[in-house]
Amino acid sequence: MNILKPKLINVDGRQYRHLTQVNLSNTETNIEKETGIAPYIEEDFYYYDEPESCRNDVNSIEKAKTGFILHIKDIPSYYFKFILGKGGEQKQMIENQTKTVLKLPKKGQDGDIEISGNNQSGILTAQSKIINIIDLNRRDQPSTHFLSINLVSDGLKESFNLFKNKVIQLHSRGIENSIFQLPERLHLTLCMLQFLNDLELSNILVSITQITKDLYSKHFCNEEKLCIHLKGLEYMNDDPSEVDVLYAKVEDSTKRIQNFVDELVKTLSSFPCVRKEKESVKLHATLMNTIFRFEDTNNCSNFDKPNKCGKKQRVTFDARDIFESFEDFDFARIPINSIDINVRGRFESNGLYRKSAAISLV
Repeated sequence: MNILKPKLINVDGRQYRHLTQVNLSNTETNIEKETGIAPYIEEDFYYYDEPESCRNDVNSIEKAKTGFILHIKDIPSYYFKFILGKGGEQKQMIENQTKTVLKLPKKGQDGDIEISGNNQSGILTAQSKIINIIDLNRRDQPSTHFLSINLVSDGLKESFNLFKNKVIQLHSRGIENSIFQLPERLHLTLCMLQFLNDLELSNILVSITQITKDLYSKHFCNEEKLCIHLKGLEYMNDDPSEVDVLYAKVEDSTKRIQNFVDELVKTLSSFPCVRKEKESVKLHATLMNTIFRFEDTNNCSNFDKPNKCGKKQRVTFDARDIFESFEDFDFARIPINSIDINVRGRFESNGLYRKSAAISLV
Protein backbone atom coordinates (compact mmCIF):
# COMPACT_ATOMS: atom_id res chain seq x y z
CA MET A 1 0.00 0.00 0.00
CA ASN A 2 1.29 3.46 -0.95
CA ILE A 3 0.29 5.65 1.98
CA LEU A 4 0.98 8.79 -0.11
CA LYS A 5 -1.63 7.75 -2.65
CA PRO A 6 -4.44 6.16 -0.67
CA LYS A 7 -7.74 5.08 -2.11
CA LEU A 8 -10.31 7.92 -1.91
CA ILE A 9 -13.97 7.50 -1.04
CA ASN A 10 -16.63 10.13 -1.90
CA VAL A 11 -19.35 10.65 0.72
CA ASP A 12 -21.85 13.45 0.12
CA GLY A 13 -19.33 15.48 -1.79
CA ARG A 14 -16.57 14.94 0.75
CA GLN A 15 -13.50 12.83 0.06
CA TYR A 16 -12.03 10.50 2.67
CA ARG A 17 -8.81 8.52 2.57
CA HIS A 18 -9.30 4.81 2.96
CA LEU A 19 -6.32 3.10 4.62
CA THR A 20 -6.04 -0.64 4.97
CA GLN A 21 -6.57 -1.62 8.61
CA VAL A 22 -3.82 -3.56 10.29
CA ASN A 23 -4.74 -6.25 12.81
CA LEU A 24 -1.62 -6.99 14.82
CA SER A 25 -3.28 -9.92 16.52
CA ASN A 26 -3.38 -11.86 13.24
CA THR A 27 -0.38 -13.84 12.14
CA GLU A 28 -0.84 -12.56 8.61
CA THR A 29 -2.03 -9.02 7.82
CA ASN A 30 -2.94 -7.11 4.66
CA ILE A 31 0.49 -5.46 4.75
CA GLU A 32 2.20 -8.81 4.92
CA LYS A 33 0.06 -10.09 2.04
CA GLU A 34 0.89 -7.11 -0.16
CA THR A 35 4.59 -6.70 0.66
CA GLY A 36 5.67 -10.07 1.96
CA ILE A 37 7.21 -8.27 4.99
CA ALA A 38 6.06 -9.11 8.51
CA PRO A 39 4.71 -6.06 10.37
CA TYR A 40 6.47 -4.51 13.38
CA ILE A 41 4.80 -5.48 16.65
CA GLU A 42 5.61 -3.46 19.80
CA GLU A 43 6.64 -5.76 22.61
CA ASP A 44 4.49 -5.70 25.70
CA PHE A 45 7.60 -5.32 27.84
CA TYR A 46 8.80 -1.73 27.91
CA TYR A 47 9.62 0.70 30.69
CA TYR A 48 11.68 3.47 29.18
CA ASP A 49 9.46 6.10 30.75
CA GLU A 50 9.69 4.72 34.28
CA PRO A 51 11.91 6.15 37.04
CA GLU A 52 15.46 4.84 37.09
CA SER A 53 14.96 3.11 40.43
CA CYS A 54 12.10 1.06 39.03
CA ARG A 55 13.95 0.03 35.89
CA ASN A 56 16.59 -1.62 38.01
CA ASP A 57 13.92 -3.79 39.64
CA VAL A 58 12.94 -5.54 36.42
CA ASN A 59 14.91 -8.60 37.55
CA SER A 60 12.65 -8.79 40.62
CA ILE A 61 9.62 -9.52 38.46
CA GLU A 62 8.66 -13.19 38.55
CA LYS A 63 6.78 -15.15 35.90
CA ALA A 64 3.54 -16.50 37.28
CA LYS A 65 0.99 -18.98 35.90
CA THR A 66 -0.99 -16.03 34.62
CA GLY A 67 1.09 -12.91 34.08
CA PHE A 68 3.81 -11.55 36.36
CA ILE A 69 4.37 -10.84 40.07
CA LEU A 70 6.67 -8.42 41.93
CA HIS A 71 7.13 -8.12 45.70
CA ILE A 72 8.12 -4.94 47.54
CA LYS A 73 9.80 -6.48 50.57
CA ASP A 74 9.29 -5.80 54.29
CA ILE A 75 7.23 -2.60 54.30
CA PRO A 76 6.15 -1.30 57.75
CA SER A 77 2.41 -1.35 58.37
CA TYR A 78 2.60 2.41 59.03
CA TYR A 79 2.50 3.09 55.28
CA PHE A 80 -0.43 0.87 54.30
CA LYS A 81 -3.05 3.47 55.25
CA PHE A 82 -1.51 5.86 52.73
CA ILE A 83 -1.32 3.21 50.00
CA LEU A 84 -4.93 2.19 50.63
CA GLY A 85 -6.29 5.73 50.92
CA LYS A 86 -9.74 6.59 52.26
CA GLY A 87 -12.02 3.64 51.69
CA GLY A 88 -9.33 1.96 49.58
CA GLU A 89 -9.62 4.65 46.88
CA GLN A 90 -5.86 5.15 46.47
CA LYS A 91 -5.20 1.42 46.04
CA GLN A 92 -8.04 1.09 43.55
CA MET A 93 -6.79 4.06 41.54
CA ILE A 94 -3.30 2.55 41.27
CA GLU A 95 -4.77 -0.77 40.18
CA ASN A 96 -7.00 0.84 37.56
CA GLN A 97 -4.23 3.05 36.15
CA THR A 98 -1.65 0.27 35.92
CA LYS A 99 -3.94 -2.71 35.24
CA THR A 100 -2.51 -4.54 38.25
CA VAL A 101 -3.71 -6.12 41.48
CA LEU A 102 -2.18 -5.08 44.83
CA LYS A 103 -2.13 -7.40 47.84
CA LEU A 104 -1.18 -5.92 51.22
CA PRO A 105 -0.57 -7.74 54.53
CA LYS A 106 -3.31 -7.89 57.14
CA LYS A 107 -4.10 -4.76 59.11
CA GLY A 108 -1.40 -3.95 61.67
CA GLN A 109 1.15 -6.36 60.20
CA ASP A 110 4.40 -5.52 58.44
CA GLY A 111 5.28 -7.45 55.31
CA ASP A 112 5.53 -7.61 51.53
CA ILE A 113 3.33 -5.78 49.04
CA GLU A 114 2.49 -8.06 46.10
CA ILE A 115 1.90 -6.52 42.68
CA SER A 116 0.53 -8.81 39.98
CA GLY A 117 -0.58 -8.22 36.42
CA ASN A 118 -0.25 -9.23 32.79
CA ASN A 119 1.92 -6.26 31.82
CA GLN A 120 5.42 -5.87 33.21
CA SER A 121 5.52 -2.13 32.56
CA GLY A 122 2.27 -1.76 34.49
CA ILE A 123 3.76 -3.62 37.44
CA LEU A 124 6.81 -1.34 37.44
CA THR A 125 4.59 1.73 37.25
CA ALA A 126 2.56 0.50 40.22
CA GLN A 127 5.77 -0.10 42.13
CA SER A 128 6.92 3.43 41.34
CA LYS A 129 3.65 4.89 42.63
CA ILE A 130 3.87 2.91 45.87
CA ILE A 131 7.50 3.94 46.47
CA ASN A 132 6.54 7.58 45.88
CA ILE A 133 3.77 7.31 48.46
CA ILE A 134 6.23 5.84 50.97
CA ASP A 135 8.81 8.57 50.30
CA LEU A 136 6.19 11.31 50.71
CA ASN A 137 5.11 10.00 54.11
CA ARG A 138 8.28 8.61 55.64
CA ARG A 139 9.21 11.91 57.30
CA ASP A 140 6.24 11.41 59.61
CA GLN A 141 7.10 7.83 60.48
CA PRO A 142 8.55 7.44 64.01
CA SER A 143 12.32 6.97 64.06
CA THR A 144 13.38 3.35 64.31
CA HIS A 145 17.12 3.79 65.13
CA PHE A 146 19.60 6.41 66.28
CA LEU A 147 23.26 7.12 65.63
CA SER A 148 25.14 7.41 68.90
CA ILE A 149 28.41 7.37 70.78
CA ASN A 150 28.26 4.71 73.47
CA LEU A 151 29.73 5.93 76.79
CA VAL A 152 29.62 2.66 78.69
CA SER A 153 32.81 2.15 80.71
CA ASP A 154 33.74 0.96 84.19
CA GLY A 155 35.01 4.41 85.17
CA LEU A 156 31.84 6.21 84.11
CA LYS A 157 29.60 3.59 85.70
CA GLU A 158 31.39 4.02 89.02
CA SER A 159 31.28 7.82 88.98
CA PHE A 160 27.66 7.90 87.79
CA ASN A 161 26.52 5.62 90.64
CA LEU A 162 28.43 7.81 93.10
CA PHE A 163 26.71 10.91 91.70
CA LYS A 164 23.30 9.20 91.81
CA ASN A 165 23.66 8.14 95.46
CA LYS A 166 24.75 11.61 96.54
CA VAL A 167 21.90 13.30 94.67
CA ILE A 168 19.30 10.99 96.22
CA GLN A 169 20.68 11.85 99.65
CA LEU A 170 19.84 15.51 99.05
CA HIS A 171 16.12 14.62 99.40
CA SER A 172 15.12 17.34 96.93
CA ARG A 173 11.55 17.48 95.66
CA GLY A 174 10.71 15.07 92.85
CA ILE A 175 13.97 13.11 92.96
CA GLU A 176 13.81 9.34 93.29
CA ASN A 177 15.53 6.32 91.80
CA SER A 178 13.39 5.80 88.69
CA ILE A 179 14.23 9.13 86.99
CA PHE A 180 17.94 8.27 86.69
CA GLN A 181 19.29 6.81 83.46
CA LEU A 182 20.73 3.30 83.66
CA PRO A 183 24.55 3.52 83.54
CA GLU A 184 24.54 0.89 80.74
CA ARG A 185 22.61 3.30 78.52
CA LEU A 186 24.65 6.46 78.90
CA HIS A 187 25.35 7.77 75.40
CA LEU A 188 25.52 10.80 73.12
CA THR A 189 22.79 10.89 70.48
CA LEU A 190 24.05 12.31 67.17
CA CYS A 191 20.89 11.97 65.06
CA MET A 192 17.74 9.92 64.64
CA LEU A 193 17.44 7.33 61.87
CA GLN A 194 14.50 5.78 60.10
CA PHE A 195 14.80 2.54 58.15
CA LEU A 196 11.96 0.83 56.29
CA ASN A 197 13.47 -2.59 56.95
CA ASP A 198 16.73 -4.46 57.59
CA LEU A 199 17.48 -4.53 53.86
CA GLU A 200 17.50 -0.74 53.64
CA LEU A 201 19.86 -0.58 56.63
CA SER A 202 22.25 -3.13 55.15
CA ASN A 203 22.21 -1.40 51.74
CA ILE A 204 23.15 1.99 53.18
CA LEU A 205 25.52 0.82 55.92
CA VAL A 206 28.56 0.68 53.63
CA SER A 207 28.09 4.34 52.64
CA ILE A 208 27.50 5.49 56.23
CA THR A 209 30.57 3.59 57.38
CA GLN A 210 32.83 5.07 54.71
CA ILE A 211 31.63 8.63 55.33
CA THR A 212 32.15 8.24 59.08
CA LYS A 213 35.67 6.86 58.68
CA ASP A 214 36.67 9.58 56.18
CA LEU A 215 35.44 12.41 58.39
CA TYR A 216 37.00 10.87 61.48
CA SER A 217 40.38 10.76 59.70
CA LYS A 218 39.88 14.37 58.64
CA HIS A 219 39.24 15.69 62.15
CA PHE A 220 41.51 13.36 64.14
CA CYS A 221 45.05 12.36 63.24
CA ASN A 222 45.96 8.70 63.11
CA GLU A 223 47.86 8.83 66.40
CA GLU A 224 44.99 10.54 68.16
CA LYS A 225 41.91 8.83 69.54
CA LEU A 226 38.47 10.24 70.16
CA CYS A 227 38.01 10.67 73.90
CA ILE A 228 34.85 12.04 75.50
CA HIS A 229 35.32 13.95 78.75
CA LEU A 230 32.07 14.28 80.68
CA LYS A 231 32.26 17.12 83.18
CA GLY A 232 29.69 19.52 84.55
CA LEU A 233 25.90 19.64 84.58
CA GLU A 234 23.20 21.42 82.63
CA TYR A 235 19.41 21.22 82.36
CA MET A 236 16.99 21.67 79.47
CA ASN A 237 14.50 24.25 80.73
CA ASP A 238 14.88 27.71 82.24
CA ASP A 239 13.92 27.15 85.86
CA PRO A 240 16.32 25.04 88.00
CA SER A 241 13.50 24.39 90.48
CA GLU A 242 11.30 22.84 87.76
CA VAL A 243 13.56 20.49 85.77
CA ASP A 244 12.57 17.61 83.48
CA VAL A 245 15.97 16.67 82.02
CA LEU A 246 19.41 16.99 83.58
CA TYR A 247 22.49 16.02 81.60
CA ALA A 248 26.28 15.89 81.71
CA LYS A 249 28.21 18.22 79.41
CA VAL A 250 31.04 17.29 77.05
CA GLU A 251 34.31 19.13 77.59
CA ASP A 252 35.40 20.21 74.09
CA SER A 253 37.46 23.39 74.29
CA THR A 254 38.98 22.90 70.82
CA LYS A 255 35.55 22.17 69.23
CA ARG A 256 37.06 19.26 67.35
CA ILE A 257 34.45 16.81 68.57
CA GLN A 258 31.64 19.25 67.84
CA ASN A 259 32.97 19.98 64.35
CA PHE A 260 33.35 16.26 63.62
CA VAL A 261 29.81 15.26 64.62
CA ASP A 262 28.26 18.34 62.97
CA GLU A 263 29.91 17.60 59.64
CA LEU A 264 29.08 13.92 59.98
CA VAL A 265 25.36 14.51 60.53
CA LYS A 266 25.24 17.21 57.85
CA THR A 267 26.82 14.84 55.31
CA LEU A 268 24.62 11.91 56.27
CA SER A 269 21.47 14.04 56.06
CA SER A 270 21.52 13.61 52.29
CA PHE A 271 20.19 10.09 52.91
CA PRO A 272 16.40 9.86 53.34
CA CYS A 273 16.84 7.67 56.43
CA VAL A 274 18.71 10.38 58.38
CA ARG A 275 16.83 13.06 60.30
CA LYS A 276 18.77 16.26 60.84
CA GLU A 277 16.72 18.27 63.32
CA LYS A 278 19.11 21.11 64.17
CA GLU A 279 22.06 22.84 62.56
CA SER A 280 24.37 21.71 65.36
CA VAL A 281 24.37 18.50 67.38
CA LYS A 282 23.80 19.09 71.09
CA LEU A 283 26.45 16.96 72.76
CA HIS A 284 25.01 15.79 76.07
CA ALA A 285 24.57 12.62 78.10
CA THR A 286 21.19 12.46 79.82
CA LEU A 287 21.55 11.56 83.50
CA MET A 288 18.03 12.22 84.80
CA ASN A 289 14.77 12.44 82.91
CA THR A 290 11.26 12.65 84.36
CA ILE A 291 9.92 10.69 81.38
CA PHE A 292 11.57 7.65 83.05
CA ARG A 293 9.50 8.08 86.21
CA PHE A 294 8.09 4.72 87.34
CA GLU A 295 8.83 3.27 83.91
CA ASP A 296 10.13 -0.26 83.47
CA THR A 297 12.47 0.53 80.56
CA ASN A 298 13.80 -3.01 80.46
CA ASN A 299 10.40 -4.24 79.29
CA CYS A 300 9.79 -1.47 76.77
CA SER A 301 10.45 -3.10 73.40
CA ASN A 302 8.00 -1.44 71.01
CA PHE A 303 10.18 0.94 69.04
CA ASP A 304 7.33 1.90 66.73
CA LYS A 305 5.38 3.43 69.64
CA PRO A 306 8.00 4.34 72.26
CA ASN A 307 5.68 6.72 74.09
CA LYS A 308 3.29 3.94 75.06
CA CYS A 309 5.54 1.86 77.27
CA GLY A 310 4.02 2.70 80.62
CA LYS A 311 5.36 6.24 80.84
CA LYS A 312 3.56 8.59 83.20
CA GLN A 313 2.85 12.26 82.92
CA ARG A 314 5.97 14.31 83.62
CA VAL A 315 6.52 15.52 87.19
CA THR A 316 9.43 17.94 87.47
CA PHE A 317 12.13 17.89 90.14
CA ASP A 318 14.02 20.60 92.00
CA ALA A 319 17.65 20.67 90.81
CA ARG A 320 18.89 23.73 92.73
CA ASP A 321 20.69 21.71 95.42
CA ILE A 322 22.19 19.45 92.77
CA PHE A 323 23.80 22.40 90.99
CA GLU A 324 24.97 23.94 94.21
CA SER A 325 26.80 20.74 95.18
CA PHE A 326 27.74 19.08 91.86
CA GLU A 327 27.70 21.68 89.09
CA ASP A 328 31.30 20.84 88.08
CA PHE A 329 31.14 17.13 88.82
CA ASP A 330 33.82 15.28 86.83
CA PHE A 331 32.35 12.00 85.60
CA ALA A 332 35.04 10.39 83.47
CA ARG A 333 37.16 10.40 80.32
CA ILE A 334 35.89 7.71 78.00
CA PRO A 335 37.94 6.48 75.00
CA ILE A 336 35.66 5.92 72.02
CA ASN A 337 36.26 3.06 69.60
CA SER A 338 33.09 3.14 67.53
CA ILE A 339 29.96 5.00 66.53
CA ASP A 340 26.89 2.83 66.83
CA ILE A 341 23.54 2.43 65.14
CA ASN A 342 21.11 1.41 67.89
CA VAL A 343 17.51 0.28 67.70
CA ARG A 344 15.23 2.78 69.34
CA GLY A 345 13.45 1.41 72.40
CA ARG A 346 14.98 -2.07 72.15
CA PHE A 347 17.35 -3.42 74.80
CA GLU A 348 19.49 -6.47 75.42
CA SER A 349 19.14 -8.63 78.54
CA ASN A 350 22.08 -6.77 80.14
CA GLY A 351 20.31 -3.42 79.74
CA LEU A 352 22.35 -2.15 76.79
CA TYR A 353 20.67 -0.67 73.75
CA ARG A 354 20.22 -3.24 71.01
CA LYS A 355 22.90 -2.54 68.42
CA SER A 356 22.28 -2.95 64.69
CA ALA A 357 25.79 -1.93 63.63
CA ALA A 358 29.04 -0.57 65.02
CA ILE A 359 31.28 1.63 62.89
CA SER A 360 34.81 1.11 64.10
CA LEU A 361 37.04 4.16 64.58
CA VAL A 362 40.23 2.18 65.31
